[in-house]
Amino acid sequence: MKKGQVSFEYSILFAFVFLLFLVLASAFYYGVKKTDSSEYIADNLAKEIKIKIITASLSESDYESEVKIPEFIDGKEIKLEVHTSPDNILYIKQKDSGLTLSRAFLPIIDTQVLPDENNFNLVIKKSNNKIDISSS
Repeated sequence: MKKGQVSFEYSILFAFVFLLFLVLASAFYYGVKKTDSSEYIADNLAKEIKIKIITASLSESDYESEVKIPEFIDGKEIKLEVHTSPDNILYIKQKDSGLTLSRAFLPIIDTQVLPDENNFNLVIKKSNNKIDISSS
């Protein structure tokens, strides 16, 4: 066997192993990206709710806003958990597994009613300098 032939065979072997690595890496990346997309959607929803609550807290007059909550994110049913004092935090979780997709720290909330299981509209109200969160 000549040196040139051995070198060529190792080059072909290296190219094949590198191609296999690229295929496996792209498959892994796709799986991670799919998980990230549900967390990204949940983060955007949590930010939207947080911005509306901050807007209500900064409002000098009465304020009311409604946020449409999707029933599913990436095909998985979700639920909202709003914790008042002392935590003042919003969790968006998968309903079946309880996996936290996103969380957002909120300003002080005076009263809150957890969203109804069959209703996916969240109402954020400020009246008489009190912030209320409820489902409509």
